[in-house]
Amino acid sequence: MLPAAEKVITRNWGKPDSWTLESYRKSGGYTSLEKALGMTPQAVTDEVKKSNLRGRGGAGGPGGGAGPGGGSGSGSPPPPSSGGSQAP
Repeated sequence: MLPAAEKVITRNWGKPDSWTLESYRKSGGYTSLEKALGMTPQAVTDEVKKSNLRGRGGAGGPGGGAGPGGGSGSGSPPPPSSGGSQAP
């Protein structure tokens, strides 16, 4: 027999006003957002990398690796390509 799983989605069902923002906040909602807003962008990226979250880009790669500050580049857009039909 499998051990009892932690209820995540349904744990607040049946509680009065469980669908309200006030109830969500009372049950701990938005605490991680508040923590992230008090951190530097680099600290947020480091926290995501440390958590070992997987990205949703289709390849299942690690989260926190793409985009500005993600460590995969300079955070600047790449220079224009020299190929193709560009106007002189």
